[in-house]
Amino acid sequence: MAENSDIATTNLTGHLLIAMPGMADPRFDLSVVFICDHSDEGAMGLIVNKPTPDIDMSALLSQLSIENPAGLDGTKVRYGGPGEMGRGFVLHSPDYTSVVTTLDVTPDLKMTATLDVLEDLGQGQGPERWLMMLGYAGWGPGQLENEIAENAWLVGPSSADLIFDLTDGQKWEAALESIGVSPLLLSSEGGRAGLKDREAAMPMPWTYRHAEKEWRAILDDLKEHMGLESDNMAYTALDGVLQVFRRRLTAQQGLDFASVLPCVVRAVFVAGWQVEEAPPPFGPRAELVREAQAVRRRHNLTPGNAIEAVARAIRPHVNPADFARVLQRLPEGAAAFWEVPGVPEADLRPRIY
Repeated sequence: MAENSDIATTNLTGHLLIAMPGMADPRFDLSVVFICDHSDEGAMGLIVNKPTPDIDMSALLSQLSIENPAGLDGTKVRYGGPGEMGRGFVLHSPDYTSVVTTLDVTPDLKMTATLDVLEDLGQGQGPERWLMMLGYAGWGPGQLENEIAENAWLVGPSSADLIFDLTDGQKWEAALESIGVSPLLLSSEGGRAGLKDREAAMPMPWTYRHAEKEWRAILDDLKEHMGLESDNMAYTALDGVLQVFRRRLTAQQGLDFASVLPCVVRAVFVAGWQVEEAPPPFGPRAELVREAQAVRRRHNLTPGNAIEAVARAIRPHVNPADFARVLQRLPEGAAAFWEVPGVPEADLRPRIY
């Protein structure tokens, strides 16, 4: 087995992290984490051996209004980690690829985080082998490497058989055995090293870690959907549409809505906001577009489809359940503002990076 100090300098995408006994953070006690992404920007993984006590697949699909003729009653949903617990991830075999996006992690393991995989699972048309997780484990730049170097984690190869076929209670010992380590020989002190600051340091929200990629994708979509040539034109159109929407909200409603937006869009939404005492109602779509076109009029090339284009660019980057929940609490007309007529629902589902 390689020394942990050597392992900490390699790319761990597709590997397993095995928690040392006595892990200081109880959320990771005896956990096995599959690393989906590891780079200089940090790491993201999914705990594969901790079932959630309060929800199974049948209940989850019901909450999302997804049909379940496949009969997934009693099928476990697992705790993927403390990051973004409202977000779901499916780790699965390579026989399935989402029509929206799927991350190929290893030849034997893929990860999908869009609603279509849940719909396919409910219909019995999803991957043959899979685990559903809520939340993820995240590390900032250099954080995981430091924890490994300080013996908080051991690192082993991934195994689809271990992840999918063993019981949750068997996976930790099996992962140790795969690297030739006996659980009886491990000291409980190793897991305490380097984790004193984990509560404060992790997890960084997924949208923050990938903000630049997310913002780039939104700008490109805005330009494509509105036929605009530059980022500045796209930004002006986005800003105008967001200003039109926020004028019709109270301060609290605006903060609630901002909380579910992608992080850069959230900043644009709240920038320079002068809260009006009596927000006007939502009017006809044509009037709302003209209002958006009046923002910085001399530099505004916002087209007539701006509201639909902004909605189409933003919705793939929000959590659909959270977005719908917030819109239900906003004034009449708010939900209709974000509808995109004629666009397939698959094109509006969340993306991953």
